[in-house]
Amino acid sequence: MSVRIKLGSPIFEIINNADTSADLMFISWNKVYCLFPLPTIKRHKFFALRPFDRSVGDTLREYAAAGWTTRDLVRPHEAPELIPREALQQIGGQRSLIIDLTGSPIGKFTPDYVLESGVFSINWTPGNFDGHPILSVGVHQSFTRVALRYIHTTGLSGIAQQSWNEFLQTKLRLWVYIEDLKTYPVDTPTCNHLIVWYKCHMCVRARMPSTWDYADDQISTWFQEWRRMETGLVLLPPAPVVNRRVSFQSVSLL
Repeated sequence: MSVRIKLGSPIFEIINNADTSADLMFISWNKVYCLFPLPTIKRHKFFALRPFDRSVGDTLREYAAAGWTTRDLVRPHEAPELIPREALQQIGGQRSLIIDLTGSPIGKFTPDYVLESGVFSINWTPGNFDGHPILSVGVHQSFTRVALRYIHTTGLSGIAQQSWNEFLQTKLRLWVYIEDLKTYPVDTPTCNHLIVWYKCHMCVRARMPSTWDYADDQISTWFQEWRRMETGLVLLPPAPVVNRRVSFQSVSLL
């Protein structure tokens, strides 16, 4: 495991820049997270999350020095029991391994549910070795400043991500509507740009009503609700079928 110190939330970089599944094990200020514990911890195996080329040579040498050698590398079609089952996965979900390192802090801090309710997408992408697909993971920022106090991650692409995003936005629109009804008239920001103040980014940045409640702690509950409703979309689809007529051209190593 390599150590990198980040002043802001590094989760976007950790997930989007992961070369293999072994990179998806990291430490926050109070917990250890492993997003793919079955292959990583239980089986000591890893699989590629992007096509391998010369640019990942340094990373693979670091793996080898830490005991993760070529014999530990598996491909999804050869070890389907080790790959994720869901097209969307929560960082703090039931598929992740989370180890507590310390108790609750004193003072202001970012709650654990901000990181753990984050969602990342898992998709198939073309490989560059013999035509067999590999898995890819990705996240981007969820832009819902009015209803959410903190920055959250959501999946990068895929049908499941589109469905989850629509479900989440529906929940958040209702949340904002209710919170606006609760707001005292004297606390309602005056907007010179839009009729609805909370659709104006300048108003949101300048001052939120004192009674405003945020929905950050509800995302995990809503995600589980979405999973129960969309059982067909939750599962990762089978790997694309490889065209066996495509031959892999290589230089013989013998």
